[in-house]
Amino acid sequence: MIFLSLSIVILVSLSIIIHSYAIRSLNGGKSTKLSMKYFAYVVAVLMISHLAQILLFSIFYVVLSDESNFLSGNLDNNFIDYFYFSLSSYSTLGIGDVYPVGNLKIISGIEALLGLIMIAWSATLNFSMLMRLNKS
Repeated sequence: MIFLSLSIVILVSLSIIIHSYAIRSLNGGKSTKLSMKYFAYVVAVLMISHLAQILLFSIFYVVLSDESNFLSGNLDNNFIDYFYFSLSSYSTLGIGDVYPVGNLKIISGIEALLGLIMIAWSATLNFSMLMRLNKS
């Protein structure tokens, strides 16, 4: 249980750091030169940030898979399966063809909550930029 708790804290912290740096690199979306081209750039950077976070969880799942069988369903047990499961969890899509068992239920639930928060953070930034772009 200690390993699980420590893993969650580390994964969530790293995800927040990744997303914070992505937004900070965009100057918080407060460019003096607001254009649709810049907006497209912002969306691309935010997508890369989300994919990096999904990749982070995927790598954790691969490392964890050496110790036990914690995913069930339609699996080939390759990296794509873990990335797909992480993408499904992060986006709260939850298709159900691959599902967690055991303690991974908690980690995948936290990943879904984290993904919801990070996507909302990105959407808020995009919305505020579009409102400023509309005023220009």
